[in-house]
Amino acid sequence: MAFRNPIIPGFNPDPTICRVGLDYFLATSTFEYFPGVPTYTSRDLVSWRLIGHALNRRSQLDLRAVESGGGIFAPTLRYHDGRWYMTTTCFHRRSPAIAGDTRIMARGFYVWTEDIWDQSRWSDPIYFDATGIDQDLFFGDDGKVYLTWAKYIPELDPMPPKHYNLSCFTMQVDLATGRSLSPARMVRHNSTIGNWVSEGPHILKRGEWYYLITADGGTHTAHQEWVCRSKQGPFGPWEEGPPGINPVVYNGDDGVVTMTGHMDMVEGTDGRWWAVCLAVRPQNGHQSQLGRETFLMPVEWVNNWPVVNGGHKIGLCGPLWAGLPRIPPESSWVADFKPNMGYGVDESSPDLGAAGWYHLRTPVRPDYDLTTRPGTLGILGGPYGLDEDESLSMVLRKQTTFHGVWRVTINFDPHDQGQGQGSRCGGAKLVFRYAEPNGTSFKETTFPAPTGAIAIEITATPEDYSFALVDAVSGKSSLVGTASAASLTHRWPLSSPFTGTHVALYAHGYGGVGCRSPAWFSDVSWRGVREGGP
Repeated sequence: MAFRNPIIPGFNPDPTICRVGLDYFLATSTFEYFPGVPTYTSRDLVSWRLIGHALNRRSQLDLRAVESGGGIFAPTLRYHDGRWYMTTTCFHRRSPAIAGDTRIMARGFYVWTEDIWDQSRWSDPIYFDATGIDQDLFFGDDGKVYLTWAKYIPELDPMPPKHYNLSCFTMQVDLATGRSLSPARMVRHNSTIGNWVSEGPHILKRGEWYYLITADGGTHTAHQEWVCRSKQGPFGPWEEGPPGINPVVYNGDDGVVTMTGHMDMVEGTDGRWWAVCLAVRPQNGHQSQLGRETFLMPVEWVNNWPVVNGGHKIGLCGPLWAGLPRIPPESSWVADFKPNMGYGVDESSPDLGAAGWYHLRTPVRPDYDLTTRPGTLGILGGPYGLDEDESLSMVLRKQTTFHGVWRVTINFDPHDQGQGQGSRCGGAKLVFRYAEPNGTSFKETTFPAPTGAIAIEITATPEDYSFALVDAVSGKSSLVGTASAASLTHRWPLSSPFTGTHVALYAHGYGGVGCRSPAWFSDVSWRGVREGGP
């Protein structure tokens, strides 16, 4: 049968791939979520397993006060001479949204390890002498190392002020220090599509040819991948692919899979080539609540040019002739909160991040209790709320299927007024607060809450999310309310168009003061099924 796309569903944008021996490795962007840059492994290209994160401690990644849509952009994962290198950047202030404020350009860096299987072995960052995004490292046959990245060039931009041109540049760097060893030279300036954007560069070599692949056209429906080649080296000059080759990936405003681009390629164990890229699955007239996901395509070489997916649009099923297996549709898990887990904050023990949990920005300290009640997660609510760009007392997991049921039992008995359930606070209230479909306002309904533990069930569909209380004795559920999935895809002035929906466990204090007693979360599970049949 045809293999399933996406191969890594849910929020997994900007994929980068490489292979060592029989093992494939893939990494994706994380933006404002911590730990940063998940690393996956596979031997069949369709069944991927999370093995850790390249940025897993505060000395590597401090996301304090990073706005939505900031943080880690587009990594590149490469292996050279016994070491793994992950190259990326962190955008701390992306939007010049405040009058008189300015965008601070991100500065690229890399981390390295000799053991990708142990996430604690990744080094601290080594920074480059250049600002921009989407960094790529290329190791030349001459022993030289080249950095290629996307740089903002306002003076080349014909659009109104504060719309930034992105063009791709290359320079030689000293790997040990990150210092520049040559001038930066522009290698790709898109002037043919209409919005003057080239980003996500990767340089690869096959035989005597060097290839430069770039994501052109921006990140919306014009997003597409272009390829150039050269026999001279990483600086070019670059020859653009002829008609019928470029764009090598482009779905346009397709109703099933769209926003295709930001591609990377790898040679397989049998000599065949493969490409991965990001794409979005629109739902019922709105963008996907799951965000940008990782798709796989076979690559054929025609006259030393790559032809991706047989020259066809990318779909939810890969071509039969690719010969890859089709994984089962189930996508379910039950949380296993082990007492010996670390917290992903300057600790090398197995942590919540390695189990697929994330924090919203880098925690300033562990606000979690995994030992008092084994198998249960306690969260000590911090002073920040959802409307603040700060580190919250929250753990999240990516929603990976449109259809699914999220279940959690909550027990919270705070000491202080304004913090929720409990006799000390004058009784419990259950508040259902949700965004309207247009995403510009909120509504809420308040109910009396049952005493003691509360079991909540959220049923997800492509159209909406239904919230229900579950009776502890009978197991029956009673509907509390429904929220439109479209409200999660609205582009707010300061929200992120790059991320996807998570399910979360969260607690916070009141009036800028944290809680003195934790909220306890148990029986946490997700039962999901992939779309598209068996």
